[in-house]
Amino acid sequence: MFAQCGYGGTNYGDVTPGFPGDTFVHIDYVWGGDQYTLQANAGCTYVVSMCGTAWDTYITIFDPTLTSVAFNDDACGLQSTVTFTAAQSGAYTIQVNEWPCGTNTSNAAYFGVTLVSCAGASGCNDPAACNYNVGDTDAVNCCYDECLTFTAGGGAWDGEISWDVYDGGVLIASGSANTPNGIDICLPEGCYTVNLYDSFGDGWNGAFFTVENDGITVYTGTLEAGSLFSDTFCTEYIPPPAPCYSAESTGCPDIDLGADIVLPECTDPCVDLQLSAEVFESGETTSYEVCSIDYSPPFPFNSGTGFSIGTDDVWSPLIDLPFDFCFYGTNYSQIVVGSNGLISFDLTYADGYCPYAFNASCPSAVLPLNSIFGAYHDIDPSICGGASYAILGTAPCRVFVVNYNNICHFSCNSLHSTSQIVLYETTNAIEVYIEDKETCVGWNAGNALIGIQNAAGSTGLVANGRQTGPWSASNEAWRFTPTGVPNFTVNWFDQDGYIGSGVSMTVCPSEAIQAYAADAVYTRCDGTEITVSDFVTVTCALVLLPVEWLSFQAVLSGDEHEVDCVWRTATEMNNDYFSIERSADTEHWEVIGTVQGAGTSSQESSYVFKDQNPLPDVSYYRVRQTDFNGEKEWSTISAVKRNEPLFLVYPNPGNGIFRVLGVKPDQLLVFDASGREVPVQWGSAQELSLVSVAKGCYIFQVTNAQGSLLRERVIVQ
Repeated sequence: MFAQCGYGGTNYGDVTPGFPGDTFVHIDYVWGGDQYTLQANAGCTYVVSMCGTAWDTYITIFDPTLTSVAFNDDACGLQSTVTFTAAQSGAYTIQVNEWPCGTNTSNAAYFGVTLVSCAGASGCNDPAACNYNVGDTDAVNCCYDECLTFTAGGGAWDGEISWDVYDGGVLIASGSANTPNGIDICLPEGCYTVNLYDSFGDGWNGAFFTVENDGITVYTGTLEAGSLFSDTFCTEYIPPPAPCYSAESTGCPDIDLGADIVLPECTDPCVDLQLSAEVFESGETTSYEVCSIDYSPPFPFNSGTGFSIGTDDVWSPLIDLPFDFCFYGTNYSQIVVGSNGLISFDLTYADGYCPYAFNASCPSAVLPLNSIFGAYHDIDPSICGGASYAILGTAPCRVFVVNYNNICHFSCNSLHSTSQIVLYETTNAIEVYIEDKETCVGWNAGNALIGIQNAAGSTGLVANGRQTGPWSASNEAWRFTPTGVPNFTVNWFDQDGYIGSGVSMTVCPSEAIQAYAADAVYTRCDGTEITVSDFVTVTCALVLLPVEWLSFQAVLSGDEHEVDCVWRTATEMNNDYFSIERSADTEHWEVIGTVQGAGTSSQESSYVFKDQNPLPDVSYYRVRQTDFNGEKEWSTISAVKRNEPLFLVYPNPGNGIFRVLGVKPDQLLVFDASGREVPVQWGSAQELSLVSVAKGCYIFQVTNAQGSLLRERVIVQ
């Protein structure tokens, strides 16, 4: 093995591919003897190719000691390609030659280096990494935080295009349109130079070069005309979403106001208190989030109606759901279940073949569409275990449950999987429970998947670390919850009725015991509303009222013609005034006077109000206290009984026609303010009319059986 040409004077720098399957490409006018540097790892296999160049080429590989270790001439026509495995790590020199050891200035040379594999240390096999590759066997080159994807293509002449990316003067990636899934590479924040090449010299003819950062496009460029276009793009680190956890015990519609509340004291005016409702928050199914949940399968794995009995890789017949279930914006009343750990709303799959082989990441149009994967992998219920489904629960929280119970893996029959998928009525939540999922690495690359995707395979969501790949799991659970426009509202109530809406509510308790209620109203797929409720009681250990009453009593005075209302207070807080109220039956009350309060006082205060016209027989009294802010509080009730027969005139004041109770007509005399007797006319039912009297004050006088005179002042309006 030897180099046919001497050193041509140019070293094009580092051409090291980043990971297995990565290809570094360089296109330029090459002198015979020009060189590249490859930072090779021991045990890694590389392919160096100049196939596609328009002229005769040769390739020689030198190890770090500059010993020639590989050579090729004319492996692809007049062009060359060589495959070699690095025996030691270090800088290898690749020398390229053009026969007869000159340069070709009319046609650029194609040069590419591909990392095929590395023994025991190839690429990234962690499904959580953004540059995960199904065929890799280690995590040497995994990228988690700053992963860029470079893709090119989409034009009329993609075979003519290539590209490379530089960080300053250092080449970091290159490729062509022949890498359909693009090239993933870990790069820090910064700005980079991209060069777009066209071997024919007429531009990219509709093709584009795209840079994505965690699925977000950060740069798009094209070569409008000619052979070369250079540009700059900049990237910003986009942190991955943090894994989430949901503490809700089930996916049922639910509201919980928590434990009853005991406050050390309540005051009047009251102090605001924040009440919060724990609600199962769901929305329209235009988008979802996935969170880990406690592993607590709600139903036994060995229950339900069996399917795929004695057969493998099949879809069930159509199964009717007793409730509408919304999935990615569409309502469904039927479903099909696959024997390989998935269910679908694509009803065309019914009774058909359920595919077992897959290596695409979710979402993808080549995976089963409109599906829930939980966990999707090649299992064989015809060998052992069983697959079943059941409809359980009661409205508004019925569930559709699919069980895969201790089912053998295909090809690895000693390995088993047990899992459960649960669909919830009303909230449209989806749960996946994995009791045990082992990995059969010798079949279908051990691939498995937990996720969901829509009918086009264009939108989907995967549980953290459960993208397509060879992973194992046990005793874990996930919930996929719709996160579109909320499909629920929360309404709050106290003893007087509706007080507001929202997941939290500010209340102002002033009573010793006060109850609050909240309703969560969910709107289902079919438009019907479902209401769930909860209550919370707020208790005050000490009620600090605006007035601390010491006593209240109503007593007869003035020869039992009057009643004195007497009360005392220990403290007053923001007290405006007192209203004295009287009733004949304790149900209908009238205000008969007011007394000014002490405002705010910590000293004992005493009050008296005299009722000069008490009711006959029994009168009931109470005092109503009113704050400066309009809040009210009442005293206890005190009753007074007048022992002698009295008479009653009402209405008083009146318009000249009165009813007089408790006397006979011959016992009553009426006098005006000057003492002159006024004639009266008696009607039926003890009704009395004053004849042609002026407005003013009159005295109604009665002589009782004991000869005592009883008088009432009556106003004619």
